[in-house]
Parts: sequence; C-alpha cells; structure tokens
Amino acid sequence: VYLASDPGTYRITASAKSSAGQTIGSTEAGLVVDPDAKEFSSIKPNRALLEQLAKHTGGRVLSKSDLSGLADELLNREAPIMESKTSPLWHNGWLLSFIIALLVGEWILRRKRGMA
Repeated sequence: VYLASDPGTYRITASAKSSAGQTIGSTEAGLVVDPDAKEFSSIKPNRALLEQLAKHTGGRVLSKSDLSGLADELLNREAPIMESKTSPLWHNGWLLSFIIALLVGEWILRRKRGMA
C-alpha cells in the first residue's frame, strides 16, 4: 500500500529477486493521485448531506415537485436585511478635535524648542 501525499502522476516499478540475487521478474504500473476528483466522481446529489446542512442552517431540501410554488413562497417569506453603515472618521467631531489638538500641541513644542 502506498499513500501519496502530493497530487500528481506516479510511476511504480517493482522487481523480485531470488536469494542468489537474480532478477525473477519485474513490472511497472502508473498511478494518478487527485484528491479533488472524489468530489466529481458522482453527479448525484448527496441528499443526506444536503438535509443535514439544511437542518443546521434553518433551511430545507426541495424536491422537483416543490419548485412550482417556490416563487410565490419567496414573495411571502420575510428576509433578514443586513445593512452596514460606514462614515469617515473625519465626520466625528470629537476625533477631529483630538487630531487638531495633537497637531497644535506638536507645533507648540516645536516653537518652544526652536525647531519651527
């Protein structure tokens, strides 16, 4: 058993030798390792996984027969609205006053030390 850790193509060569050191036989084989291929090995939906995911997230799994009324149901369903608000720091009066005070303080210190 050989478990490849990196994806790619591998060539395996095996040979058997007798106790006298003579080669009895050898063979060669190829191997492709692609861990992502497992996801695409079947196009059938994993219904159990989908139902588990829907259960944990508050959703549900629909069948083909449920699709006809889905549009009407979505119109009547309340959707959570998330709104993010941003405002520049300069529009905060306290912060702007603090920054101006720092600049004035630095200017005063420079004037006193003769650096201005």
